[in-house]
Order: sequence, then C-alpha cells, then structure tokens
Amino acid sequence: MSLSLLLTDKTLPSKKLLCACALSVSIVLSGCSNSGTPTSSLTGSVSAPGGSIAFNQPSGIKRMFAEMIGGKLAHAAITGVSSVGAGVTIELIEVDASGNQVGDAIASATTDASGAYSLTVISGFSPDSKYIIRATGTTESMDVRVTGTSNDIDPVTDAVSDLVTTVAADLSTISVTEITEIKDAMDGIAQAIDPTGLTAEALSAALKTEATDDEEFSNQLNSTAAAGSICGNVKDASGNNLENIKIIVRDFGNWVTRAKSKTDSSGNYCMSVPDGNYILGALNFTDTSMAASEWWHTSGNKYSQIDAEKITVSSSAGVTKNFSLEAGARLTGTVKAAAGGSLATGAVLEGVKVQIRNYQNFFPVGARKTRADGSYRINIIPGTYMVGATNRARLAYASEYYDGATGTNNRYSSAPVSLTAGNTTTIDFDLETGNKLAGTILDAAGGNPVTGMRVRINRNGPIQRLRTNKKGKYRIWLKPDTYSVQSYGQSSSVDMTAGNASFSPTGPVTTIATNINYNGTGVSQAKAFLLDNAGNLVSQEVSSGDGSVKLYCKTCATDYKVYVRIDEARAWASTVYDGKTNITTNATLVDATQTSMPDINLLAGGTLSVTVTSDGSTTQKNFRTGILPGSSGTDYLVKTQRSHGDGSYLLSLPAGTFRVQMRDDANVECTVTITAGATTTLTYRTDTSACG
Repeated sequence: MSLSLLLTDKTLPSKKLLCACALSVSIVLSGCSNSGTPTSSLTGSVSAPGGSIAFNQPSGIKRMFAEMIGGKLAHAAITGVSSVGAGVTIELIEVDASGNQVGDAIASATTDASGAYSLTVISGFSPDSKYIIRATGTTESMDVRVTGTSNDIDPVTDAVSDLVTTVAADLSTISVTEITEIKDAMDGIAQAIDPTGLTAEALSAALKTEATDDEEFSNQLNSTAAAGSICGNVKDASGNNLENIKIIVRDFGNWVTRAKSKTDSSGNYCMSVPDGNYILGALNFTDTSMAASEWWHTSGNKYSQIDAEKITVSSSAGVTKNFSLEAGARLTGTVKAAAGGSLATGAVLEGVKVQIRNYQNFFPVGARKTRADGSYRINIIPGTYMVGATNRARLAYASEYYDGATGTNNRYSSAPVSLTAGNTTTIDFDLETGNKLAGTILDAAGGNPVTGMRVRINRNGPIQRLRTNKKGKYRIWLKPDTYSVQSYGQSSSVDMTAGNASFSPTGPVTTIATNINYNGTGVSQAKAFLLDNAGNLVSQEVSSGDGSVKLYCKTCATDYKVYVRIDEARAWASTVYDGKTNITTNATLVDATQTSMPDINLLAGGTLSVTVTSDGSTTQKNFRTGILPGSSGTDYLVKTQRSHGDGSYLLSLPAGTFRVQMRDDANVECTVTITAGATTTLTYRTDTSACG
C-alpha cells in the first residue's frame, strides 16, 4: 500500500513545503518520517453500488478474498452497495466553501482487497468540515467530510459533502458534530431510494434530490448557516456529564425539526439555529446511561413535547439551556421482516421509525429509527406507553402497533407497555408484507405542492398521521385492509386489501383559521374538528404551540360545527364553538364560508376517567362512547371517544352534568357530574349495561 504524509496543521502548506522530497510516495514517507514527527491514521472503507463499474471492483481471486474478509458485506448506509475492492485512489484534501480543492492533496493511499484504506497524518490533526477524503475510480469519485479518525465513503457521505457546499458561506461555522447529524439524517433518507442500476454519482444525485425535498432535512441543513445559537450542558440526576445525548430543536408551532446536535465528552453541545421560537429536547439513545429523554422547561424538564417551554432565539444573543435528566427506563428491540416478503424471513429492517407515545393521550414521547442491524434503543421516563413501528421507507413491510401478539393496525387495540426505572424492556417487531398508500397534495389541479399538510389515516379510529414533504408528497406502508384517509378538507375510503392505493386531494379549499386559548394563553395540541350538519367529519387538525389552528373544507356551506376535544387530564376543557365560545345543548352552527373565527376560549376543566369491561375484569378495547351535555338533547360535546387497549380513556370536560353514551352498546347512557380541577371515575360493564 502506498501512503503519503499529512502536513502540520489546518493551514496546510503545499506538500513541497513540507519537505524537499516530493519525488515519489516512498520518498515522501522515508524523507519526512525521519524527522521524528509523530503520526496517526485516518481509516475507513469505500462502498459503491454493486452495479457500477466506475470503481473497478475486483474479480476472480481478489473478489473472493474481499468477500471472505467481509468486503461484500461491509456496512453501508444504503442497501445495494458493496466494497469497491482494491486499487481505488484515496486522497485527503482541503476544500473551500464552494467545494473547490485548496492546494495539493495532503495525503494519499489506495484501498486494499476489502475496500479499506489508511492515511498517515500528523499526530494531533483535528477533523474539520473543510477537510474531505476523496475516493476516485475510473470515471467517478465520492467524498466524505472528515468528522473523526474513521470515515467511511459511500454515496450517502458524498451527497452530504455536496449539500454542505450549498449552504456554507464559511466552513468554519459548521461543526463536525452538525455534519455527523446531517449524515445520520441522510442515512434515514437513503432507505427510501432504490439503488438498482444506479452508478455512484447517480445514487448520490438521487439522495440529494430526496433530501432537499424533505422538510426536516432541509431545515437541519440550512440551520448550520444560521446566525442564532442554542448551547448548553446535559447531566444526569447525579451530576455526571452525559456524552452522545441527541439534542433536537423543533419549531414551537408545529413541532417540525429545525436542527440537531449531540453532546461531547463533557456533556456540552452547541448548534446554529435561525431566529425564531422553538422547543428543545435532550434524547438519550445511548447504552451507557439510562437517564430519561426529556424536553426543556424553566420549572424542570418535561417528558412530552406538549409540555416543553417556548424558547426564543435571536441572532443578537446566544441562548444557553442546560438539562439535568432524571433516572429513566430503557426500551430496546429489533425490527425484522416476517415471512412472505421480498426479504428472507428474519431479515433486519433499517430506517423503520419506532414511536413511543403516552398510552392515554397518544402524544409522542420519543422515537428512534432502526439502525443497520434493525435494532433501536431509547431511554425514557418510567410510565405506560403505546409502541409502534412506522415504515415510510422503500421496502414493502407494513407499519403496526405492538399488541403482545402479531401486531395491530389500530392504536386503540395496542397493548400498554409499562417501563420501570432502571430496567430494560424489549419489544421486537416482525413486520408482515404491506401495501403502499401514497399521494401528492396540490393547491389546485396542476398547481403548487402543499408542504407540511397533515394526512390522517383511520380504521375504527385514527392509526397514522403523516406530513407531506416539500413537493406535497407522502407515503407509508400499511397492513392489507380498508382505510379512511382525510386531508386538506377532503376524505376517501381506500381499499388496500389487495394492493397499493393513492389519495391525492387538490385545492382550492377554504381555510378557516382560529386560535384555541385558555386564560389568554394558546393551548397546544388541542384536537379541533370541523363537522357538517349531519355530523360528518370534514376536517381535523391539532393546534400549534401558540394555539393557532387551521381547518379546511373543499365544498363549504353555512352549517358546520367546530368541536375541540381535550382527551387527557388538563386544566382546560373540551368544548363546542357556538359563536359565544361556550357550550350549550343547542349550538349555533358555524358559517364555514368565512376564513376566520373568533378565538375559542376554553373553560376550566375536570377529568373524566372511563373504563369499559365486558364482565367487570375483561377490558373492552376500541369501544365507542359519546358525551352529551345536560339531562336531555342530542347535541354532542364529544361525538366519539374510544377506549384504549386496556379499556380506558380520559377526557377533560367543563364543570356540569353530562351523559356518557355507550355508542357500541345500544346507546346506553350513564350520568356523571364533573367538577373543575377534580377527577370523576366511571366504570361500565357491557354484560349488564351497568354504570358504576
């Protein structure tokens, strides 16, 4: 193997100035190493699409040797790539913000039979975003930004390196940690690309297109060039600094990811973000600590995004936010392919998002995409959760929720997962072959894409919620079944029992905007429903962090109602808008041709806790109930609330008398009295139709 020697520091003079021996690689090594300068190594491996000939993959005995030592199976961030084998030229170079090479190559080598390389550098060399390692084949090349001592090169790293040049006016402002996080995000995007028949350059180009169409990836990339910043430190409850804690900045309004970073060995982090309002999370995916993932709040960290405090960032001053994470519990497992799919039974699935939600209100608590070995791990606060595996990648395996058996496509049939402090719980998924639901949302026929529009998928209650990308597109793999899909003020029943389906609503639509408040403050994540006079759902959205919400109707009239449902224990209550921001038994209907409504000001609430069983002990999951105010009348305050897998649910209601209608049991009614700030408990048995 031929090697060259690195120079002294980041200023990197020409090789000619390093020593007076630039005649050959061997002279460079012998003539300069005799000076006694200590050296170290930058190592890695090179992988490219198996169908590409541009990297002269080895044949015959060389290929056999490479496969024996692991070259063919070398890990890469995307399927369909393998080791390039021996003889590929590797160079360490400096580049400017436009990606142009600065000076001569700093060091060079060639790959061995397994596609691995090693570059000799001066001891103390510091990884930096201005350094790249380039692999050059016969007609193509791939790069990786130097972020550590080990730097694998593949189309994913090449795409990341190219995209950095699109946003960086000054590479010194982009940290290696930020580049590492961008690479991690690109690994997930790579699971959506079919590499079949693509060369390395074509695959890199496809990755860049997919990434720039992704709303959150674009946010993360562009944030690296922003003038604002959030920095801080993360410790556990004992005061120990925590390394490798994922720091996530999300928009305060819609919870869309804006930036990511990670703590260093001292527990410190720092990231660039644009001016704006955000929430901040410290998520623990490590195996070295069970400290719980949490969200920042002045009064102490919170466990769900809905409780996170708004953080305002201004480029005129940096923001410092420290975390002290409480003792947590660990959830881990592996996602694999069940029999009958395109992969062998038991094959691991990368890029599937495992989502952990509060079991009562379904609010997200944490999520983690599976790694190359199909595994996931997350440390969260002890509690009871719903766990699901959502697949939006390329391979046709269906999303599902854990139910203790073969998996379910209904949230309300999921099994509760109890996590206890200091303990590890393992939940594995074997995903069956699924069918794809996909579509594109446009503001008019042949018009512009609608970015960030929510797509809701229902089957006896909500099961999945998606957002469209920057081209208005979405996709997800589901179990074969019939579903109801709703978005942009339109809905459709889609039959996916035998194949894929599409739902692509178009505008123009009427947008009805309002704000949901309690005591003058916006209420986040309140569920708002627009129903027509016959009680049919027209639009459903959730309020943003500031309480704002937009509802949509395609064919509008003057006889709609707006309901707000609070299905958790909160100080504020569910309501129906009647023109006076209050509840009555005969609500005035909303004129849905208007484009705005007065604010909906919620009343003080008390909690209703309901449990439904068939015999006093056997829980009734997915059981429908409705809430009617007063002692008479048919106007619902909450038309439908379903019991969860344990037969229970929570609602926040205003003070007063209500009838809980058992809609799945001949509309039997149970009367309850709600007191603001208190909890009222109701049990119901379907075998005796008895309220307790």
